Amino acid sequence: AATVAVIHEYRSRGPLTTSLLGVVALDDAVGIILFSLLLAITTGTSITGAMSMAAVEIGGALMLGMVMGWALAFFGHRVRNPHFFLPMVLSAILLSQGLAEIWHCSALLTAMTLGFVARATFKSGGERLLAPVEYLEELVFLVFFTLAGAHFDLDVLLSGVELVIIYVVARVLGKMAGTNLAARFIAAPESVRKYIGLGVVPQAGIAIGLALSLVNHPVFADSGLLIVNVILASTLIYELLGPFATRYALLKAGEISGEQRYE
Repeated sequence: AATVAVIHEYRSRGPLTTSLLGVVALDDAVGIILFSLLLAITTGTSITGAMSMAAVEIGGALMLGMVMGWALAFFGHRVRNPHFFLPMVLSAILLSQGLAEIWHCSALLTAMTLGFVARATFKSGGERLLAPVEYLEELVFLVFFTLAGAHFDLDVLLSGVELVIIYVVARVLGKMAGTNLAARFIAAPESVRKYIGLGVVPQAGIAIGLALSLVNHPVFADSGLLIVNVILASTLIYELLGPFATRYALLKAGEISGEQRYE
């Protein structure tokens, strides 16, 4: 969200901006899938059982999200009053989340697939269909981060402060090295190779959401709270420094015009 917010604020245009938008969109989806796979392996009784659990959680989420997204777009085409879009979208989200919980699918991946399919199926009207939800964006952020902050425990954090340092450094190095290697592999422009790693430094909602899902997991009864506090502390660092890193990357790539630099 922070990366996209910086791009929108400075109205940047260019190959780095385009690449960042694509990476940010896929980054969360891939992260959720990898998290589900690793969680299944960690908690599964066998490799076969773990892979079966992951297949249900990931595959079920994709299928459920696609069906709900298509249904939302189908009924959206038949609604002429835009005031009904908001309750329609909220109903689709709540119903999909309830079904995801019942069928043991990834709730986050279900919601992400729902939004993607609804937007793609509705085509040019997708933005109009989902626009009303944007009015609730700030409220959702406030509630989400307030609930996440309620799990913050200074004593727990201090007991694992070295994990925060290792995680922050390792994540930044991994992001920069990985994106640079991928950019070289596909022969991306020099500006993309040099600066895309800085553009994806921010971290927020998805990481916290995945960490929170471990708090009440029986396998992580002893470490769940520590993981949440490590992610919360690192997110604070990333959200303070990340937007500056993204702005610097866009600036060095020449994708922020002179008039927009000082707004």
